[in-house]
Amino acid sequence: MPPATSLPDAWLRGAAANPAAPSDVLTRLLDPAGRPAWQTLCAERDLPGDVVDAVVAHPDAAVRRAFARNPHVAPAQRGRLVRDPSGLVRAALAGGPRPRLRRVRPLPDAVLETLLTAEEAGEDGRVTAAEVAGELVASGQIPPSFWRRSHEHPHPGLRRMGVGSVWHALGPAERAALPADPDPALRDADTLAALLDDPATAEGAAANPNLPARRLHELLDLAGVPRRRLPPPKPPTPQEGSS
Repeated sequence: MPPATSLPDAWLRGAAANPAAPSDVLTRLLDPAGRPAWQTLCAERDLPGDVVDAVVAHPDAAVRRAFARNPHVAPAQRGRLVRDPSGLVRAALAGGPRPRLRRVRPLPDAVLETLLTAEEAGEDGRVTAAEVAGELVASGQIPPSFWRRSHEHPHPGLRRMGVGSVWHALGPAERAALPADPDPALRDADTLAALLDDPATAEGAAANPNLPARRLHELLDLAGVPRRRLPPPKPPTPQEGSS
């Protein structure tokens, strides 16, 4: 049986979900006494602009973290948390809405750039900037068009990620320009190898269709995936052979 809930908690959650509740009711629920309603209010419904303002500025990271994963609000509203003092809030923003959607709306370019190029991940030290960036790359919130533009971005880290992600789409002139790039990783004689060695670009580089099968096997070896021979095809049964 589900755990019993108190009558006041039920009232709070119901008020938080009420689509006709005015802003002054919703903002009252942000008081610590309204904590039982925070998940419903911040993560499970759309919110008026003035309530969003109150949520983004709320002193409790639990409120902001729930809002960071809200699938009902515009990505630009969630993106206001990009410089949140809590690393866990930034990681929630980077990880994308919950529950996971089949089609995720992308975050604004400025938010993506900030998350991908940050040197720190908040004041609490709970996660690293690399972990936040990894959450973002896996979240589906980065559109292909962003990567196609990133190989010319002024930030070297974004250029590396852009080149790694769209290497197969770069033209001869774009590839020929890489040895003159100010970033040593992109000037490397074997650019693709350098991209494979950088956690920020490794996934896109491993997806490069120009990578030989031998090199793909080597990567799987390094990742600890055992080699297995495919079983030989089964001979046709008499019924199949006579059909």
